[in-house]
Amino acid sequence: ARSGRKAARRAAEKMAEKKKSKQSKKNDTSKKKKAEEDPWVQCDRCHKWRHLPHTINLMLLPEHWFCELNVYDPKRNNCEAPEQTPKEVAKEKKKRAKKLALKKLQQEQQEEE
Repeated sequence: ARSGRKAARRAAEKMAEKKKSKQSKKNDTSKKKKAEEDPWVQCDRCHKWRHLPHTINLMLLPEHWFCELNVYDPKRNNCEAPEQTPKEVAKEKKKRAKKLALKKLQQEQQEEE
């Protein structure tokens, strides 16, 4: 029997091991380090991995976690949604950062007028 919290803990441990081995081989950029620290959790029903915001404490997740508990990502809050890859997560973060920067720039321009 799998549990969301246990699976998330195992994933975090595996990612920490990978991080240590990567750091011993070469220095990572700070962005890569941050991406590896982001929490992932596995659905107990479909066994797909879901990415959660870095602000989520994995220890506070329920013992059994399901896709519909992913209120942070409406595109992937059901078992029919495809599993997300780390590359997709990085791409979406970049896209969000650009969007926020553009919004901030527009606000600054409006304040100058």
